[in-house]
Amino acid sequence: MKYKNPREISPVEVFFSFVDGRLRGAIIWYLAQGSSMRYSELAKSLPKTNPKLLVQQLRTMEQDGLIERTVFHESSHRVEYSLTEFGRSTFPVLQSAHLWAIDYVKSLPPEVAPITDDMRPIYKGKDAARQAQRKKDAEEQDGFGASDHAILFALIARSLVRHFGERGENAVRAAVREYGLQRGRRMALRTLRDGLEPNVLNYLAYGEWIPDPSERDSRFSAYEPEVRMENYRCPWYQAWKENGLMEYGCLYCQEVDAALAQGYNGMTLDLQTNLAAGDPFCGFVFRGCGLTPEQVAELEQRQRALGNSAKMPWIYHLGHLLRAMEDTARDIFGQQGVNAVSEAMEEYADAFGKEAAGMIRESSRQDFDSLPPDGAEK
Repeated sequence: MKYKNPREISPVEVFFSFVDGRLRGAIIWYLAQGSSMRYSELAKSLPKTNPKLLVQQLRTMEQDGLIERTVFHESSHRVEYSLTEFGRSTFPVLQSAHLWAIDYVKSLPPEVAPITDDMRPIYKGKDAARQAQRKKDAEEQDGFGASDHAILFALIARSLVRHFGERGENAVRAAVREYGLQRGRRMALRTLRDGLEPNVLNYLAYGEWIPDPSERDSRFSAYEPEVRMENYRCPWYQAWKENGLMEYGCLYCQEVDAALAQGYNGMTLDLQTNLAAGDPFCGFVFRGCGLTPEQVAELEQRQRALGNSAKMPWIYHLGHLLRAMEDTARDIFGQQGVNAVSEAMEEYADAFGKEAAGMIRESSRQDFDSLPPDGAEK
């Protein structure tokens, strides 16, 4: 670090005192794509870099707390480099710079600066192995997940806000509310189909997506007099944080859960604290709705009995998200709104492949106001 007292300089100078020049940023960029890399792998990723300069940068970055060096005491004395938590915190800034550079290059004539594969956006939570797994296991699973949902939403939200400013943000919020209302109504339809009452117990039992325990940490802090939930780890928050999309992703958090509860049975579900706003957890309160100990036991039994029967695959959720965002953009902005959503889909296709984007587009053609045909749920 160049400066001994960060309080004597501007905030942007503080950042560039750690991430100064092409090489430091490139090292952080490549290390952020995986858990760790050997020196030889880094050198291969940076073929035009002088080896002596690379070694010097790695040493100073370790001294600055950006990376850590791990020596494996084997016969080969293997050494690997990885980002510290502090170093990883700089990645969203570099991601934003990366996307800005792509936009800039796209504005130039193709003969001056053609877009190459290594310039396409890279979003955390996606890698080559997972892309291959999607194709290999297509018959068994759709290969999508919460990170796809989070990133797709944020890309569409960003495009609408960039094109239409505050009106675009309001349109995003309206789209999320419609999306949540439709999901809540479908949950209620399943509940009624099974001869049950749409209440807070069954709301918690009939959720449409399956939380991955490794990605989500949800706890009930109280059942009486009102149900209170706390989410300490969330795959949406993580995807937005790692990809520099929090500014747009947070619009989803602020609207979706209240709309879900309202669509289900008119309940009021308050979001009192929010990870995306810097709070330690997302805190929810079901106003006027509590569960007795007997009902808590009934909830656990019902969840076991339902299994995955009320769950929908992620490609369904992605299609629904695209449909809600596109329909709302069309209603408010006409063809210009549709074009803004299409731009976001092109960016998603650039990052994750045209096949994935095409699957989402095809899924968006369903009727999301009614239950899917028998056999479509899993």
